[in-house]
Amino acid sequence: MRCVAIGGEPATGKTTLVSKIYDTLNEPKGFKFGLVRGHVDNTRNLALLGIYGTGETFLGTDKLAMNVNPHFLKYAEKRSRNLLFEGDRLFTGANLQKLMAMYETRVIILKASAEDLHERHKQRGDTQTAKFLQGRQTKTANIQKQLGEVIELHYLRKIEDTSNLAKDLLSWLSNGQ
Repeated sequence: MRCVAIGGEPATGKTTLVSKIYDTLNEPKGFKFGLVRGHVDNTRNLALLGIYGTGETFLGTDKLAMNVNPHFLKYAEKRSRNLLFEGDRLFTGANLQKLMAMYETRVIILKASAEDLHERHKQRGDTQTAKFLQGRQTKTANIQKQLGEVIELHYLRKIEDTSNLAKDLLSWLSNGQ
C-alpha cells in the first residue's frame, strides 16, 4: 500500500494541489471512520482524507476535528487503501514515521517564496497572525530536518506546476494497488 503526505506552510498550495487530485477522482464517495472524513475512489483503492469539493478556500484536513489523530492512526493501521492527505492536523513527524513503517510513502513539503506567500495570503484575505505563521514555518522546518532526504520539496509557482505534480502523485498512488 502507498501513502502520500503533503505538508508546508499556509498558502504554499497544499489544498489547491489536493483539490486538483479530488477533481480527477472516479465517482468519489464520502466516508467516515470515527472522526476521520474523506473521499474514496474505489477504482484506485484510494482514500483522500479531508473534505473537498465544496468550493471553499479552507478545505482538506482543516475541516476535520482537532482531535482526529487517534482515529486517523487506527484508519491507517487497517492498510485497506492507499492514502493521500495534506495539512497540519495529520502532517506531524510522529505520524509520518508511523506511516513510513506501514506504507510505501512519499512525504511532500510545498514551498513558496516570501513574495508569493505574501501575495497568496493577501488574495485569500488571511487573518492568521505572524506568530501562527511562524509556528507553522518552524513545524515544517523541524519535520524537514527530522526526515531529511526522505522529504520531496516542491515549489508550485504556476498552476501547471500544481497540475503536473497532481498527475504524478495520482499516477504513483494508482500503481500501488
